[in-house]
Amino acid sequence: TTTTTTTASAARRMGVEEAKTLLERDGYKMLDVRDWKSYDKEHLTKPPQCTANVPLGDGDDLASFVARVRDGGFRDGAKLLVADAAGPGGVAAADALADAGFANVVGVEGGYDGWRAVFTTCGRRRPPQGKWISTGKGGESLKSGLTLDPNVASAYEENWGKAPPVHNVAKAREKLAEEGGGGATRGGASGEGDDANAASAGDDASRDATLQAAVDDLAAKRAKFEGGVKSYRGVEDALASLRASGADANSADAVALFRERDALNAFLTRGKEVVGEAEALVERLRASDGW
Repeated sequence: TTTTTTTASAARRMGVEEAKTLLERDGYKMLDVRDWKSYDKEHLTKPPQCTANVPLGDGDDLASFVARVRDGGFRDGAKLLVADAAGPGGVAAADALADAGFANVVGVEGGYDGWRAVFTTCGRRRPPQGKWISTGKGGESLKSGLTLDPNVASAYEENWGKAPPVHNVAKAREKLAEEGGGGATRGGASGEGDDANAASAGDDASRDATLQAAVDDLAAKRAKFEGGVKSYRGVEDALASLRASGADANSADAVALFRERDALNAFLTRGKEVVGEAEALVERLRASDGW
């Protein structure tokens, strides 16, 4: 077991609901004290850079742990939510930090596993397990798929690619100069007119490339979203057939479909936002002066 010491100060204890509020609104960071392999396999991803790993293993001295936290760049005023896998070890670690002078530490009751029972790694709430819910089709009902692998939905949700390149006049000019665009003009003259023409050509080329990249990006995202819609409908049809056949909602086939449906639902929820953002970008670019 983890070596403990008598502490003069006790850190605050907090459930995952309250702790998540601190993480999202009050600038707290999750100090995850699970072993590095568990952390590497899965940890919180939103808000961005909201977590750090300082492992506290069985038999580790708490004073040494505190020193490693400080070595990691955390000062006494750092706002930290401390969690191990199940809860008790994280609370003990939080107490040790409080005793060492860390004034804003909170021990997360239930630990990381308790957190993940309520929220996904990207912060979305997980629905209650085993509940049959209406599909909106003739009173048909299906079981909510909550045996979903914790990583599946977040992987679907965040797999939307990167934003198109931002219009950059300076880079366009540099590229034009490298390709010899800064030389003679059509009339053979050179000088300030050449520079102006080259700059104008570079701006036009860059704007055209940026708009085309945005349009292509939008088309790709729309296609990806439509593919997700088609897959979602297929899964719903398969689930409806299973339900009509009287299959057990906990059967292997049903569970696999529930997982896929939940993952696709997360994918489509994020997809609506992503496609909307891409559409807005294209509209802004087309409305800008000079397009």
